[in-house]
Formats: sequence, C-alpha cells, structure tokens
Amino acid sequence: MKKRGSRTKAKQPHPLTKLTNLDNNNSKPNLLPEQNSWHNLWNKHQKQRWDQEGSGSERSEEQQLTLAHRQQEQAQRMEHGERIMGSASNNESSMLVDQKQTSTHTPVGSGASDSANPLLAMLYPPVLAAAHASSATFVILIAMWMYKYNGQNPAVQGFAWETGNKKVFNYHPVFMSAGFGFCLTEAILSFHLPLRHVLNKTIHFIFHVFAWIFAAIGLTAVFKFHNDFGIKNMYSTHSWMGMMTVSLYGFQFLLGFMFAAPLDIVSKNTRRMLVPIHQYLGLSTFVFAIATMAAGITEKMAFNKTGPDFGSEFAITQAANVVLWLWVLTLPAAVVLRQHIK
Repeated sequence: MKKRGSRTKAKQPHPLTKLTNLDNNNSKPNLLPEQNSWHNLWNKHQKQRWDQEGSGSERSEEQQLTLAHRQQEQAQRMEHGERIMGSASNNESSMLVDQKQTSTHTPVGSGASDSANPLLAMLYPPVLAAAHASSATFVILIAMWMYKYNGQNPAVQGFAWETGNKKVFNYHPVFMSAGFGFCLTEAILSFHLPLRHVLNKTIHFIFHVFAWIFAAIGLTAVFKFHNDFGIKNMYSTHSWMGMMTVSLYGFQFLLGFMFAAPLDIVSKNTRRMLVPIHQYLGLSTFVFAIATMAAGITEKMAFNKTGPDFGSEFAITQAANVVLWLWVLTLPAAVVLRQHIK
C-alpha cells in the first residue's frame, strides 16, 4: 500500500550514462591513450563523488545536467589539447624536413659556402697548380745548375760517386731538394686529390718514404764529400738548419704512424687530437726545409763566388730563388683555400 499523498519519483538516468551514449554515437572525439586514462580517472572521481552525495534519484535534474555538461567540457578541453599537440608535431616535422633539405643543398665549409666564396673557388685551381709546378721546377733548376753551370768549371759539373771526386757533392742539393722539397710538397697536397681517403693516405705515405730515401742519398753525399777532402762537418748555419729539418721531419714521420695503428692502441679521439698537431708540424717542416734550401743556395753561390758577371750560373740561381719563394706562397695558400671551399 502506498501512502496517501506520497509521490513516486521517476528514476533519473545516471549522468555518466549520457556521456556513455555520446561515446557510443562517436560524438566524443578520439583521444590519445594518455588522454583516455586521464578522462577515465576523472569520470571515476566524479562517480565516487556522486555516490558519496547520493543516488541520482535524490538529485535534481539540473544538477545531473550540470555534471554531464562538465564532463563534456572536459572532453572538449582534451580534444583541444590533442589538436595543439598534433599541430606542434606537424610543425616540428616540417622544421626537420627543412633542416634536412638545407643541409643537403648547402655545402660544408669553414664559415661560408662555395656560393659565398666564388673568388676563393676560382683561385684554388691555379694556386694548386702553381704549388705543384713550382716544387718540380725548383728541383729541375737545381739539377741543371749542378750538371752544367756549377762554378763555371767543367771539373765540378755533373755527377760522380768515386772517392776523391768533387762531383760527389752535386748529389746533395739535388736529392735534398727532391726529398724535402718536391716529395714533401706532394705528400701535403696528396689529400687534395679527388680520391678516396684511404688512397690519399697511401699516396701521402709513399711520398714521405721517397722523401726519406732521397734525403738519405743527399746526406750521404755531403758527408762523403767532406770526409774525402778533409772538410769539417756541421760548420755552417745551413748545416744546422738542415739537421733541424731532418729531426723535425723524422718526428713528424713517426707521429704519422699513430694514424695507422689499430684503434685499440690509438683511439679515434686521440687521432682527432693529433690531426691539427700533425698538420702544423707538416707545414713547419716545410718552412724549415724552404729556409734551409735558401741558405744552401746562398752558401753555394758564395763558395763559387757567383755574381752578376757569371752570366748563366747567376741567372739560374736567381731563377731558383724566385721559384722558391713562389713555392712558399702557393703551397700554404692551396692548403688554406681547400679548407674554405671543400
């Protein structure tokens, strides 16, 4: 029996049921897994709060609609956050693509690209050719001097290896200039060849080996000449500069073997640290060699009393001096230009 005057309240649907219906009708946007987890956690919290406050039949319809409206607003906020994250990821992807395209089309250089250094790119080929040509020309001029114009005296012109023959000395300037001049230059410029790095290193090593062979012949010739004629060794500035050049070259040569050692002995980090030192010592050895050859030309001209009145000998020695200083200017210039336009 129902009590008289009592009113039966219609059972109101749970507010979460409305949101569930929205989900079933695909009215709520698709959310990321992280967003779904937060969304479910928020719904669980609201349901617990609803259970604490009372059942749905005890709440007014306005309160139920307010709760459902809050849930819909939360879903819209999550949808808005998803759109922001999507646009941010798209922007990041486009930036990465742009950077990749820029790095693909922009050549690597020392502070500027080839397009920013057209003058350097234009100067590099003739400077490189001049460095090769000047080193070879210098050796040819020295060989011609010793073979045909030395002292304007046929008795000391040409080459011989017999004991007591003054022509033995003539091997010294030719082979020393060929070893520490031409071969050293070609060893430095070997990395300018458009070959694989391994081949460039092999050529670099071969020229250094020939430099030592030629230097050994040149040093043997001068010591043999001094001993045969009772001349003291190591008596001039040229002699001591030559020994300094040989010592520095030997240290540089031994340092180069560290780049051929296994990685478990010499690590990559150690090699990277040694590269600038190796390059600096290489150019320093070149400068020492040039200075020693210049001093040697001056000393030999003084022994021969070569002057403007000697005609051909004086002319060929002056030509050798000019080529020598052209050589000094072009080789470092070729190395610097290559670093800027490679």
